[in-house]
Amino acid sequence: LVNNRIVVPAAGVYEIAYSVNVLLSGTQFILGATLYLVLSINGVDISQSRTRFESVTQGTAIIPIVTTVMSKSILIELNANDEISIRPSFLQLSTGSALELSDPNLKVIKIDD
Repeated sequence: LVNNRIVVPAAGVYEIAYSVNVLLSGTQFILGATLYLVLSINGVDISQSRTRFESVTQGTAIIPIVTTVMSKSILIELNANDEISIRPSFLQLSTGSALELSDPNLKVIKIDD
């Protein structure tokens, strides 16, 4: 782990999997959010790793709360010393909405040379 990134020690084919808990809450009766997460290799986004969360929720007598888990798994060929990270690539929130990401998990397993 270097600078919040996983550094691959050897070239090969890897399975990379991630998951992140998402909590959407706020102060309004209508909540809205769109979020994309993506894996990044050496600062370059890997499009096939992108996941999307989108929610528009209307409350009644109480303010709504939405929870979900965003996750993805891919196979990819990597070079030695490649740096892997996960990051949001897009975020849009409606007025009064708050988005919290927690318990991130990034797993990297070498499966072939």
